[in-house]
Amino acid sequence: MNLQPQDRSDIISRVFKIKLDELLCDLTKKHVLGRVVASEIPAKDDDSELYHLVKTHMIHGPCGLANRYGVPYNAYLLKKFQAHINMEWCNQGTSVKYLFKYINKGYDTITAAAVEIDTDENFIVRNIDEIRQYLDCRYVSPSEACWRIFSFPIHGRSPVVARLYFHVEGNNPVYYTDHELNDEVLGKPSVKE
Repeated sequence: MNLQPQDRSDIISRVFKIKLDELLCDLTKKHVLGRVVASEIPAKDDDSELYHLVKTHMIHGPCGLANRYGVPYNAYLLKKFQAHINMEWCNQGTSVKYLFKYINKGYDTITAAAVEIDTDENFIVRNIDEIRQYLDCRYVSPSEACWRIFSFPIHGRSPVVARLYFHVEGNNPVYYTDHELNDEVLGKPSVKE
């Protein structure tokens, strides 16, 4: 039947979720980030498995003498997951799209239409429906759709931080540390005001 991995987005999403959970365990409980991060191709004679994994998963574009297309990687994680794991800081709202881009590498999709333009005598009047343009151009990959169907979390925060308000009178925030005594906290100018 000649199925490709991208033809089974449901399996891709489930396997990715299993690997993501294991990766989070490695990062939070096993403290893998304390290990060495590299961006160079290792010598084939020293570690042939790592050499092939780096060449397969961690090189963007052609690799010349300067090796400027190598992506930073952690050797332990690369050997364990045998997948592209970029070890760069990523803290943006587009992180989810970045993840799904690598899950389902395939052809991009675009919606285009030829529409009639209303013209006036001296200038062109364009009726632009911005909402329709947004809806037409929003692309949800099959893997992202499966991820959402399975109700896997899209984002998370660890450890969870919740702001608790103890001081409501005047609605002014009161800041204190764990080791401060109650009398010290109550004696602060911000509390008295």
